[in-house]
Amino acid sequence: MAKHYDREFKEQVIQYVLDHPDLPYTQIAKQFGVHDTTIGGWVKSYKNHGDQVVVRGSGNHASDEAKEIAHLKKQLRDTQDALNVLKKAISIFWAMAFRFPRSRIPRIFLTLPTYPSCLHFSIIS
Repeated sequence: MAKHYDREFKEQVIQYVLDHPDLPYTQIAKQFGVHDTTIGGWVKSYKNHGDQVVVRGSGNHASDEAKEIAHLKKQLRDTQDALNVLKKAISIFWAMAFRFPRSRIPRIFLTLPTYPSCLHFSIIS
């Protein structure tokens, strides 16, 4: 699982790197307990964003809109997956319904609507 570091820690590490340009990232990484490629990424991001430390929230979304879009896409995927499971279950139910003789059909099959793609079920008690 990825570790998340706060803004102050990143600022401290980046400032140390800038104050000691002669030290390799591996030595600085050991000193701060961070991987050297992580420090390199922080410094690169710092220089690319006009000498500002970039700290993103959970999910690494650039904005709240991007986070909302990602959430809605996930919700749509989950809904589509659930629909596909239901469609598969209905096809299995119908296949089993035609396999049994009429007297041995399980009770739930007797209550299924005539149109197979309909998702309405009622159970006889």
